[in-house]
Amino acid sequence: MMGPTPLRDILLVTGYEVREMLRTRRALVLIALYLLAGLVIAHVFIEVIGKLEQAAAEALGTSAGTRPGAMTNHLLKDPTYRKQVMALFPNQQIAEYLLQFPPIVLMYAWSSFQFVPFLIVITASDTVAQETQNRGVRFTALRTGRLEFVTGKMLGQALLMAIVTLLTGGMFLLVAARGLQDFEWLPALLGILQFWPRVVAYSFAFVGLTALFTASASSANLARAFAVLGLILAGVLNGVVDIYRGGSFGRFWEGLEFLLPYVHRDDLWHYDPRVLVGSALTLVGLGAFYLVGGVLLFSRRDL
Repeated sequence: MMGPTPLRDILLVTGYEVREMLRTRRALVLIALYLLAGLVIAHVFIEVIGKLEQAAAEALGTSAGTRPGAMTNHLLKDPTYRKQVMALFPNQQIAEYLLQFPPIVLMYAWSSFQFVPFLIVITASDTVAQETQNRGVRFTALRTGRLEFVTGKMLGQALLMAIVTLLTGGMFLLVAARGLQDFEWLPALLGILQFWPRVVAYSFAFVGLTALFTASASSANLARAFAVLGLILAGVLNGVVDIYRGGSFGRFWEGLEFLLPYVHRDDLWHYDPRVLVGSALTLVGLGAFYLVGGVLLFSRRDL
């Protein structure tokens, strides 16, 4: 009779991780943290829209209305707004593609790309280290391998992250619907659903990166410290690569850049499905690469 396969063990550990987080209400705290961040960012966006409309109304000698959004459709067609978007995305085809989406969709995608990786590193960095600290992993190791344990743990975090980012998109929609006068549900909803898989792919790279920190630490606090320092180091390396990749060691810097998630993020804005899918798969592959590194580090630990 064949024993359980590694895939089955991974799925069992993943399910246990999610259930344990729900049982201890940790998942609810994490969901609240993500949603709170989305709520604040969406409200700031509504305030910015209101100020832009007020400035435009004063310039035109008209009234902007009591609620933001009354003039938004006119502002979106304004050449100044289009120039601002094109300034952020020099590729005109990408800029024209993005101008088809409601601004709240672009704000959701941009804020997710900026802040979700940091929240992942903070909230998921102790998932394996906590088991190492309280010696609970010794009992788990009697029933499954270290590869299955670490992979299942991190996939549980990835699953929670995917759910939370989707809920955050819903939060953006609700805030925009309540705060904007001329808000249209269907285009915004379809836009969120188009960008959500891109956010998940980008975030998964950081889930894998977090595995390196949590698998190498002997305590939860140490894992969090490693995670924060590692995220800062990755950002610094990305800046260094931008400076030196055109120099005499260009191949080295380009190779290092490929191993960092940031360079692949730009292609997630792309309109071409081939570029978009290629970037998403690369990010998922990087997450898996980092995860394997975490498994290798954990496999050398003395439990």
